[in-house]
Amino acid sequence: GQPLGRTIMQEMLEQWQAQVQFFPDTDKAKDFLFDKKTDIKNNFIKDVLIIFCENISDNSIKSLLEDLKVIQKKAVLKAVVINNKSETGLAERYQTIGLNGFIKKPVTISVFKNFIYQILTCKHFIEGRSRISEDEISTDKKIHLKILLAEDNKVNQMVAKTLLQKAGCEVDVVENGQQAVKAWQKTPYQAVFMDCQMPVMDGYEATETIREIEDEQQHIPIVALTANAMDGEAEICYSSGMDRFLVKPINIAHLTAVLEEISDHKIE
Repeated sequence: GQPLGRTIMQEMLEQWQAQVQFFPDTDKAKDFLFDKKTDIKNNFIKDVLIIFCENISDNSIKSLLEDLKVIQKKAVLKAVVINNKSETGLAERYQTIGLNGFIKKPVTISVFKNFIYQILTCKHFIEGRSRISEDEISTDKKIHLKILLAEDNKVNQMVAKTLLQKAGCEVDVVENGQQAVKAWQKTPYQAVFMDCQMPVMDGYEATETIREIEDEQQHIPIVALTANAMDGEAEICYSSGMDRFLVKPINIAHLTAVLEEISDHKIE
């Protein structure tokens, strides 16, 4: 894949509607973030991701994160480091100073995207991989399906849409269950990928609504997307009328298997 550079990193993050700022040191980053305290307090900024690159010392990172604890009361703050260090015990060391994850260079764009997605959606520490494992490498086979994606989170939208498009699918995106029901009524989609937790109408209610309306001969496959992997979540999804269940961050092998089932008409 294409190597990750500063310009490419900025373009990728801006695709996720992120405001990107670069700073030469932690002092200038601190000054900028404290200038934004009013925006954070008023919920104009709800999520802050700090990416520390090479040559930033552990002490500088720890000091900045300690100073920013006041911001964490109003915003979700995540911090990661990207460098080429190969020392043992890095994960434990970085957790101790308050980081949420790290990844070693060199790293490709696709791997970095997956890493950042995991950082933003998971609560545990993420040790990124420089390479994607064999079971996650997509095949050359394209699965041509028209998909409706219902997801309110912009980052999750971008990641899921990208994965589906790479698999060969045409994808339309809506932001809540109510919009999903309306879009499904207007367009002959071959499947709906439905986030469970959305504003206005959640994925469970949207699925139940679709099941009440649809003709028995026109059952549309609905795939649940959830960050909750706890026992019982799958049963809740299936009881609402969903057909399959994918946990975020989405495993490419699992996604491919579900798309193949849909394409082969094995979900009825």
